[in-house]
Amino acid sequence: YKGISHYEGEESNNHTALPCPGELLVEQHHSNYGEPWAGGRDVFEFLAESSNLKPNSRVLEIGCGTLRVGLHFIRYLNPSHFHCLEKDELSLMAALRYELPSQGLLHKRPLILRGDDMEFSKFGSGVTYDLIYASAVFLHMPDKLVWAGLERLVEKLKPYEGRIFVSHNVKFCSRLGGDECAKKLASLGLEYLDLSFYSVLFHNRYKGISHYEGEEANNHTALPCPGELLVEQHHSNYGEPWAGGRDVFEFLAESSNLKPNSRVLEIGCGTLRVGLHFIRYLNPSHFHCLEKDELSLMAALRYELPSQGLLHKRPLILRGDDMEFSKFGSGVTYDLIYASAVFLHMPDKLVWAGLERLVEKLKPYEGRIFVSHNVKFCSRLGGDECAKKLTSLGLEYLGKQTHDSLLFSHYEIWFGFRRLKP
Repeated sequence: YKGISHYEGEESNNHTALPCPGELLVEQHHSNYGEPWAGGRDVFEFLAESSNLKPNSRVLEIGCGTLRVGLHFIRYLNPSHFHCLEKDELSLMAALRYELPSQGLLHKRPLILRGDDMEFSKFGSGVTYDLIYASAVFLHMPDKLVWAGLERLVEKLKPYEGRIFVSHNVKFCSRLGGDECAKKLASLGLEYLDLSFYSVLFHNRYKGISHYEGEEANNHTALPCPGELLVEQHHSNYGEPWAGGRDVFEFLAESSNLKPNSRVLEIGCGTLRVGLHFIRYLNPSHFHCLEKDELSLMAALRYELPSQGLLHKRPLILRGDDMEFSKFGSGVTYDLIYASAVFLHMPDKLVWAGLERLVEKLKPYEGRIFVSHNVKFCSRLGGDECAKKLTSLGLEYLGKQTHDSLLFSHYEIWFGFRRLKP
């Protein structure tokens, strides 16, 4: 099982399983930048707003590395509208074999080429860009190569509205002296602009594009974030790669025939390893979760949601360990309810009490409950007693299913149930 296809149209059966090296699965490349991986979201928001970007805009990054910034552009832009020139083979491997598939972005078809020559003709002679940016990469190039690159880039930049952004400093220019720098830029047809920004998560000046809409469009919600979250320690809390959350999402979404207007409840969403993908896919407020662990909730609410730009999706995530679901609203019913390993750590009595309450929350016939790993809370009763108890609740056992991982050698077992009575 390879999950929902990342492609569309004629290629919708292409599931693209990519074996992934272990050092990528533990996300070592997320710590290669000297600052938090989440800062890529800040750079994206600043550049997108400063360039007045739209989904049909075209963007070129010089030195996209492992896509710390580029992922956000790729997700936002139309397919094939993000281009990048990157020289480092290991960074390209992390980008192409981990980040794009684990984020479900292969269908966006970014054009990412290897090169260190500042030669852009390989992207096509008729292509022009609304935004061209280089994050720190010019610091590591000879001035002569930077100027040669800028000369070629001018022809690739849309006049007047198009923008080139260079981070950190422009010593390649200032080393010429103020007048000479200005003259050289003018000779290329470039005008110098000066802008700065600060992070949504770990500074407090520039707040980026609002994560909200309508009347709350000016709510930028800067959330100071503890250091242990910024280094993503919580990504290693699951005993298997963080990227496996994508596999679980795709399996459950396909098995439940989910649509964006479906409603989903997760019991024990932790730090949103799986939930992030549902939140992104579903309509606002359609993802609910009950989670007991305060530290997991902090990671979910103060790091994952803002760093992924998902605050506007307004998931309803509540704290509790009592399997009490009335707090989500009396009239709410779900297309999918799932518990990933969480029932393994509960007394059987509490699991059954929870299932009894969940039956009324599940849409009859089409709705699904999925429980991972095993159903010992049921099998410990004995086969006949287990079946009787499920029937008394109005639940039908649909059997055991497994799914493989897109990226690594791993599979999970899930047990499905549906509600029989309206």
